[in-house]
Amino acid sequence: MKPFLLAAALILALFTLSGQVRATSGDYGLLASDSLYEGLARSADDELRVELRLLDGNFFVLSIGATPSGGTARAHDITGNWRQLEEGALLQLTNLHGFALRLNVGGGGNLYGHLPFPFALGEPAQSLVLRQAPFRARPFSLMGRLESHAGRMLLTDSASGRVFEPVTGTAPAALQENGPHFVEVEGLPGRGGFVIEKTYGASTPLPTRSMLPPVDEDFTAVAAGKLWRLPLMPGLPAASCLFSVSAAKRGSLTVTGRGLRLTVAYEELSGQRLLFRIKEDEARKASAGGAEALLAMFVGEFAWTLENDALVLTAANGASFPLERAELQMRGQLTPPYGAL
Repeated sequence: MKPFLLAAALILALFTLSGQVRATSGDYGLLASDSLYEGLARSADDELRVELRLLDGNFFVLSIGATPSGGTARAHDITGNWRQLEEGALLQLTNLHGFALRLNVGGGGNLYGHLPFPFALGEPAQSLVLRQAPFRARPFSLMGRLESHAGRMLLTDSASGRVFEPVTGTAPAALQENGPHFVEVEGLPGRGGFVIEKTYGASTPLPTRSMLPPVDEDFTAVAAGKLWRLPLMPGLPAASCLFSVSAAKRGSLTVTGRGLRLTVAYEELSGQRLLFRIKEDEARKASAGGAEALLAMFVGEFAWTLENDALVLTAANGASFPLERAELQMRGQLTPPYGAL
């Protein structure tokens, strides 16, 4: 073999598509909804009790209660969206207000990380261990848009974008009758809806940002030409995804893994939505290769959003899954695009 051909072959051997060389997921269990994790942190003057609830629809509630020495407990609730990433090794919590927290998933049902903020300015963030506990529901507070639609009350959480419907409970009649309101309430979710137990405040008109129509991001700029990792699924190899543009608002998604290849046509729709279609011959090949699960994943309309470095696709029934951003590395090493905790 000529020297330059040998060198080229060696270089190609050192590179691999992201998502095709990955750690196994056998050491990490899949996190489930209706899960509760608890932890405790202390400083010289305060004690923090932390509770993390993972609820359905990838909705989380992080409750942080401070008890100053000789004082009474104060609690603060943070809501948002949770995703299990890195082959199950990482739990990511984010919301639309810019909150972001990453926790390592350990053995025995424990989560490891750092408090999302220090006890006091200038102090380092304190390490945190959250241990799984029997799930129990607890009322939590959130802020969002309360409005009436077709005779039913809807509540849109401003931090996660989740829509609770119907809304019942103790919301004052004035809030139900007079236009949309921006509210702070406390209550419990149930059967897709939300039961309001307390109303702390309401304003109208709504805050300026919530009154503005959403601005669609450019899907081509966000996703095309970049490598994304498919979530691990039973019976399927680790796989990477690549969006390629073929015409205005149209393109193809190629899913590749060991012994696996599937091409899906997509079309961009308004409102940050995608329409996926799979040709019959592609479907037959995927079925013959035991990849029927992929056929169910990429059919029909999906809303898309960015959550940090993950492209999240949400189906009409509310089911969602993240495609993690991946990078091309030497010697088959896949490095996350974010640093350590």
